[in-house]
Amino acid sequence: MDVPDKLSRILSSKQRHEDFSNILVPQISPIVRFIAYCIMPDHYHLLIKSLEENSFLRYINTVETSYTRYFNIKTKRKGPLWQSSFRSVHISSNEQLLHTVRYMHINPTTSKLVAKPEDWQYSSYPIYLRNPDLLTNILTDISIRSVDEFKKFTESNIKYQQKLKEMKKLFIE
Repeated sequence: MDVPDKLSRILSSKQRHEDFSNILVPQISPIVRFIAYCIMPDHYHLLIKSLEENSFLRYINTVETSYTRYFNIKTKRKGPLWQSSFRSVHISSNEQLLHTVRYMHINPTTSKLVAKPEDWQYSSYPIYLRNPDLLTNILTDISIRSVDEFKKFTESNIKYQQKLKEMKKLFIE
């Protein structure tokens, strides 16, 4: 089974054809705000900002538990859905935020699932590129406001990140 088929099994048929851009637009009384995401075949990256004290872990636990249970019932399977257990990192600077968003968005190219990050439909990156308003008015946590600058910043690191992944394999072997 190739990677897109594997990922398609994880996401329902309705979700595969839906535009996830609304996930980045703040909702009424949210407890978290999505800044970026990238769903990979065996793991996912979410960059979310907690808007209520102590809401983050509760939110992630609810999402992971609910979706795993839904998927397991739907596909008559058991066990965890993702590669490893949940890990979180506190982002404390604008520079760290930018590099994290970039890392997430070029992850599919690093893994050689697609040639260009905007071709990965399970990521917020193509949504950023199609909706300039996100960077200018909605996702004000990201300091780069221009879609062209954001694209240049993000894609400038693809080859470097691919090299790091290859080097990591050599060190582990």
